[in-house]
Amino acid sequence: MSQFSGNKHRDQRDDVVLAQIGRRLANQRVRLNITQQKLAEEAGVSRSTVTRLEAGESTQLTAFIRVIRALKLLDGLDAWLPADEPSPLQILKNKGQARQRASSPRKEEPNDSKPWQWGEDQ
Repeated sequence: MSQFSGNKHRDQRDDVVLAQIGRRLANQRVRLNITQQKLAEEAGVSRSTVTRLEAGESTQLTAFIRVIRALKLLDGLDAWLPADEPSPLQILKNKGQARQRASSPRKEEPNDSKPWQWGEDQ
């Protein structure tokens, strides 16, 4: 099972997740038998950027995308971020229109009065 699946991912610190991503990128690079320098050249980034990514350090998102593209992992992005395709029920509910924004959670109505009983409305 993936270390990112389930509810435990919410409790993981950012540095732990970055370190895991870095290890996975390094493993893929080694599996493809590519040096950090060669990967950097193919991705159009510096070797130090590849080193930082593999060490779990923060880098720019564009550098990350370039590296995962060079490692042939970009197609896996669909598993991380599913395509924006509404469900058939959402299409019917929204009358064919795409949803434009998120809504706030509905507030529950305060129940200050006692429950209604038969015969009270007279």
